[in-house]
Amino acid sequence: MSSNEPNWYWSQRGSTMGPIDLKEIRRLAATGSIEYSTWIFDPRAQAWLVAGSIDGVFMKPVPPVPTGPAAPPDATTDPTTDPTTDSTTDPNTDPTTDSTTDPNTGGSTSFNAGEFKHASTSSSSSSFANSSPHTSHAGGFCRFCGARTEQHQPRCTACGRDNATSQTTVEPRVAEVICRASVLAAPALTVLAFIGPAMVWALGSSNPRVVEEAKRTINCLLTLLIALTISAIFGAVGVFLILPTVIAVLVSIGIGVYCVVVGILGLIATASNKPFRYPWMFNLIK
Repeated sequence: MSSNEPNWYWSQRGSTMGPIDLKEIRRLAATGSIEYSTWIFDPRAQAWLVAGSIDGVFMKPVPPVPTGPAAPPDATTDPTTDPTTDSTTDPNTDPTTDSTTDPNTGGSTSFNAGEFKHASTSSSSSSFANSSPHTSHAGGFCRFCGARTEQHQPRCTACGRDNATSQTTVEPRVAEVICRASVLAAPALTVLAFIGPAMVWALGSSNPRVVEEAKRTINCLLTLLIALTISAIFGAVGVFLILPTVIAVLVSIGIGVYCVVVGILGLIATASNKPFRYPWMFNLIK
């Protein structure tokens, strides 16, 4: 969000969320995180308004604006600033008007209490939105549930859905299936198993979750390839001895079993929508 853009806020489960810009407000409205009845602080009007009453938030026509209080519950104003609650009001005078003498002109100016109350509410709401210490956030907000997320966090901790803001050509779950199936098929494909995660990385480079999955898979395959190469060299050096050859064969069989077991466990974790990491791998690619 640019520093010169006005700060927008919205009310989510009794808490004030923000600040964000109008473009982010529109994106949250398009994904359903902001509904027609959601309270939004409009910096142009300096007031809390229902989202359905603000032009430009929704791309399609909005239903009638629901009636209710002048601000969300989390943006209440100080009752001491409300002129209608002043106990010193003369009961013989009209409580909706206030006559004040202008010291410069000697005349009197009448103020409507309703207008003064609206201005006071708008001013207090603006001050609350701009000075509230818990509204500033270095990260962002989930585009699905609106919860706060840390900067560069690939998955929302509240709803568990992918939090990437840019469009990619590969979905995170599809990327997980391709990468983990590549590990499962590595004993048969050998070096060709790198093709799957490499393509996933290239196609989903704008999605942190996809990139992280591709990196972990490539690190796993590189670890297995290094172990297989070392065992082959060890077996070739001791080709005339029985023990080195037997050890090399056992290591190769162990690598194959590892690929099958880890690949199946990874696919099960994908189907269950649970996090998964490859065991015993070297983190060669950061």
